[in-house]
Amino acid sequence: MKEKDFAKRIEYFLTTHRTKQKCDELAAEVSKNEAYFEVLIDIWKRGNIHPNYAAWVASHAVMRNEELFKKYGEQLFDFIPHCKTSGEEREILRMAKESEISEEWEGKVLDNCLSNIENPAKAIAIHNYSLELLDRFMKRYTELENEILEIISRNKPHYAVTIQRKIDKLFHKRSSASK
Repeated sequence: MKEKDFAKRIEYFLTTHRTKQKCDELAAEVSKNEAYFEVLIDIWKRGNIHPNYAAWVASHAVMRNEELFKKYGEQLFDFIPHCKTSGEEREILRMAKESEISEEWEGKVLDNCLSNIENPAKAIAIHNYSLELLDRFMKRYTELENEILEIISRNKPHYAVTIQRKIDKLFHKRSSASK
């Protein structure tokens, strides 16, 4: 199927068939064809056809084919400031959490996660994925651990109770790891 025809099919799908089963079917198809993934990303970025669903399909395609995130992850992180909904950003963070992040642009991911942590108005899911990614960075770059934990600690009182509990678990885990 040509990309143009597939674009019409995705647009139709995003406006009419938004069940989990249909999203999974489309994600499976997109994960097998990089050109289809590009079409999906282009439709998502235009933002006029249910960007949350487009983000969800992209995220699930990446879970099936991590190579897509290796190639398009940086582009997706560059798109975060233009996301219209928190659901879109959440899906980008989910892709990062489930994938290998290239050293060339992992600084963008780290900066984004720290920015999310410093903004208590962000959605709980965004805080959750940001904390999980920060934990991964602390394991990889132990010299950053104290600074990251300080930022998290300073902002902890402003979070929802569920995120405060996650932070407590993270602190306990990090203190156990350093022993």
